[in-house]
Amino acid sequence: MTNQEICDVLRHIGELLELKGENPFKYRTYFKAVDTITALDVPVQEFVEQGKLASLAGFGKALTSKIT
Repeated sequence: MTNQEICDVLRHIGELLELKGENPFKYRTYFKAVDTITALDVPVQEFVEQGKLASLAGFGKALTSKIT
């Protein structure tokens, strides 16, 4: 998947969580992840392949798991 495709999915998940009334911390994490990925100069796939996705700011176990 491209960075844009990943961002589209993460944004959609964030929006669904927001509409569901989830904790704002939870859905904002997805929106922040979109901002982080958008600012990258390299494909997210490189971070996944190197096992360094969790090194990105705000990328915890749950988010890293969903992306990988």
